[in-house]
Amino acid sequence: MRRGSPASILFLACAACSEGAGRPPAFPDAQEKVDFGVLDAPAPDARSDAGFEPSDIEVTDFGPRPAYPFTGIFSILNDQTRLFAREINGRLSILVGDVPYAYVGTIGADGMLDLHAPDLERSGCQVARLSGYYERAAAALFLTHESCTIQGQPLVASLRGGFDADFEPSFSGIYRITIQVTDPGNGCFLGTLDPTEATWGFQLTTLANRMWIHTAHDIAAQTIYGGNYELNQLSFSTLETIFAAPSAADGSMRGQFARASANDPPTVTGIRTVFDPARQCSYGARFSGVRIADL
Repeated sequence: MRRGSPASILFLACAACSEGAGRPPAFPDAQEKVDFGVLDAPAPDARSDAGFEPSDIEVTDFGPRPAYPFTGIFSILNDQTRLFAREINGRLSILVGDVPYAYVGTIGADGMLDLHAPDLERSGCQVARLSGYYERAAAALFLTHESCTIQGQPLVASLRGGFDADFEPSFSGIYRITIQVTDPGNGCFLGTLDPTEATWGFQLTTLANRMWIHTAHDIAAQTIYGGNYELNQLSFSTLETIFAAPSAADGSMRGQFARASANDPPTVTGIRTVFDPARQCSYGARFSGVRIADL
């Protein structure tokens, strides 16, 4: 048997004394590198990677869709005519251009509406109606206009359009009004002479200082007064046209706006003539009010 050399004997002796597999290596260069392993993530990082935490940022697509009231100046496709609308607590008024195309009626939460023009009806127009749908999320209108021309001829048109602009902001808006009848008109007014609460809409435009007033919730049937305002004097003068053409029966409303400071809401005071369509007579009243919602 061949004997080993002294070097081989020393190697075998070292091997016999070396620690086995899984033990720390004898030489540092042979140890496992940290880069080659997978470290356990700290607890906070592990929680974030496992799911999404609540966010303070709301994404519009996940929130409720907007629902715009039918209020403002609207454009009509393929037509230069503007449509002026004011919605107040389920009641709606619309001017298609200007009087006598002044419509009042109701609108539902779903945007379905049905309006009529009393002045045209009193003038013999068989059908004076606006009906259809207002898309609240898109502020778009889809209406059928059944009415009469100024000469009394029937007309039917489809109106499609959308929101164009807000009213002049200084004094436009919804006002809480206090009315008191001062002249019963020889028995025309049969209600109380005590002050009565009402809700009106004032719409001012920059188009030749035109304005109109929607007496949505009132001591009489809702109607529209149209006319002009003088912004420098803060005064206005409007008429309710009882028929399609001006007449001596037309009612009037005159008043004055005021504002104590930029931090105070606008107020309004004035006098008006109220036409009672059921009794076909008029009476007088004074009013005052404060704006409770702008534009």
